[in-house]
Amino acid sequence: MKSAHTAKTAWLLGGLIGAALLAGCVPSLFPDRKISTNAPTIDWAGSYQLAKALFDVSFTTVIPDEQLNAMYKTDTNDVLVRSTTFPGDSSPSRYMFIKDSVARTQTVYLSGTNSETLWAFDFDLSMTNEPDFNSLVHRGFDNAALTVLDDLLPRLEIDYSTTVTGYSLGGAMAVLLAAHLQIDGYPLERVVTFGQPKITNLAGLANFQDLPLLRFMNRNDPVPHLPPSLLAGGEEFDHFGREVILYDGPSYAYLEPGDPSYKSSTTSDLFTTIAEADFSQHGTIYLDRLAAKLTEAIQIPYVGKLPKK
Repeated sequence: MKSAHTAKTAWLLGGLIGAALLAGCVPSLFPDRKISTNAPTIDWAGSYQLAKALFDVSFTTVIPDEQLNAMYKTDTNDVLVRSTTFPGDSSPSRYMFIKDSVARTQTVYLSGTNSETLWAFDFDLSMTNEPDFNSLVHRGFDNAALTVLDDLLPRLEIDYSTTVTGYSLGGAMAVLLAAHLQIDGYPLERVVTFGQPKITNLAGLANFQDLPLLRFMNRNDPVPHLPPSLLAGGEEFDHFGREVILYDGPSYAYLEPGDPSYKSSTTSDLFTTIAEADFSQHGTIYLDRLAAKLTEAIQIPYVGKLPKK
C-alpha cells in the first residue's frame, strides 16, 4: 500500500497517458449499459473531509503531531494523536482520535502505510482465525487493528456515536477495528474506507455484513485488488459492503454485494494486478476526485476496464 509519493516506473507511462486521455469520457463509452442499483445519498463533503484528515494523518514527515493536533482541535472537541503505538516501531506511524463532547461523537482515523513496521503488517499475508468473528482474516491487518484497539479502548465512550475511517492499510484496520467495537457494544454510525485492501476470505464475508461500511476506490487503484490469493496460501480474499468507484469529474459508479459487477470490480489475478498497477491512483488523487463531486455528482454504470483507443 504505497504512498502518493511512490515513483512510477517507466513501463507504466503508456497506461497512465491512456487513462488520462480517457478521463471524463466514461459515460459515453457504454451507452447501452444500465445502472444496476441506484446509489443512496452520499455525503460527498463529509467523505472529502474524512479523506483529507486521513492523508494529513498519513503524512507524518510533513505534518508533525503538534501541528496535526492544532489543525483539528476546536472549541468542542478533543484531539488525540497517538504516534509509534506499535511494538518496535521507532518511525512515526500514528493514528488520530477525535472526541466531540457536545455532539457526543467520536472518530478514529487510521493512516496508510508510512513506516517499516506497517509494511511488515501489510506483508504478513497468513490467514488467522479471529475468534471474535469466527472467521479467517488477514493476520497482519488484524494484529495492527488489535494493537490500536488496545490503545484506544480506555479513551472511548461507550454511548457516543462512533465513526471509524481509514486509508489503504488503515482502511483494512478500520474494518477490523470497527468489527471488534461492534461486538463490544459501541454504536457504529459509519465505517468509511479509501483504497482499502481485502481482509477476509469468501467464507468469512457473512460475519461482517452488519458493519455500516462504505468503501471508496479509484477505478485504477490496484490496492483494493490485494492481497492476491497466490501470495496468501491459496485463500481467495473478497470484499464486502457498499462500494463507490471514483472517476474523474462528477462521475462515479455505485455497487452493492449481489450486483453483477460487484465481485469483478476488485477481482484479478496477481499477474494482471501487477501488469495493470497504477499506484498514482492510490494517492491524493482520491482528494481530487472527491472534490470534483462536491458541486455535482453523477452516477454512471460501472464500466470496468476502459477499451484502448
